Parts: sequence; structure tokens; C-alpha cells
Amino acid sequence: MVSKLSATPRPLHPPLTHAPIGAILIATVLDVISVIDGGAHPWARDLFHTGTYVLMTGMGVMFLAIIAGVIDRRRLTAASSRPRQGADVHAALMTALAVVCVLEITLRRNVYADAHATPAVVTGLSVLALALVTVGGELGGRLVYRAGVGVRGDAIAPAPRS
Repeated sequence: MVSKLSATPRPLHPPLTHAPIGAILIATVLDVISVIDGGAHPWARDLFHTGTYVLMTGMGVMFLAIIAGVIDRRRLTAASSRPRQGADVHAALMTALAVVCVLEITLRRNVYADAHATPAVVTGLSVLALALVTVGGELGGRLVYRAGVGVRGDAIAPAPRS
């Protein structure tokens, strides 16, 4: 006998989300410390550059997470179901996050590459990215822990007609 739990396809997306979340958090912390120093010490520049490379690494994994999320959305949620609607909102937030991170990396590498500390506009984008990943991650957690997406087979079933 096959249980419902083993019959549910294993999600691809969740294991790939931790690296981008961590990278965004670390880059933001490094940026804030760099801004507070204001370039008075050489390490402020080092923190800015380290944040750039941490964010770039996180973005590489984020693109894999996005691909896996698109696949999981289709496999693990039924069209017009509440979990699918939640997945769509989560996807919109995370797409906005990806755009913010690409813009931030572009500014870091092309406009402010020689900065002595993290520029305010970059720090603002880091804080915005952290806010987006927090809200989007919370919604993703609700999809798993409340709606059972990727855990319970009933999240795949079509929504009942009223």
C-alpha cells in the first residue's frame, strides 16, 4: 500500500532557496557595516566587494531555484486552486527580488566598482532585497506548512466547484 505522503512528488524548489536567502542576508549585513564606516577604513571597501561576490553567488543559485519553482508550481498545485494562487503571488515577489538583485549587482560592478564603501543606493537595494526575500520566503513557507504543497497530495487536487 502506498501512502499519500509517498505518492506526493518530491519538491525540487525548497532545498535551493537557502543559499540565496543567506546570501542576501549576508550581503545586506556587510553593506550596512560598510556604510556605517563610511570608507574611513580599508575594510569598508572590502566588505562592499565581499557583499558583491556573495550576492552574485546567491543569484546563481536563485536562478536554479526559480526554474525549480516553476516546475514545482506546475507539478504540485492544481490550476485555479488556492495553493496555485499563493504560488503565483510568491513567484511575483521572487521575480521582483531577482530584478532588484540583478540591478544591485549591475550597480555594484559597473557604476560603483571603485567605491570606498557601499553606496547608499546599493544599501537601499540590499535592504529592499532582504524585505522581499523575507516576505516571499514567509509566503513560500505558508505554501508548505499550511497548504501542504509538496507534502500532502490534496494540494495537487483541483479546487472544489461551488
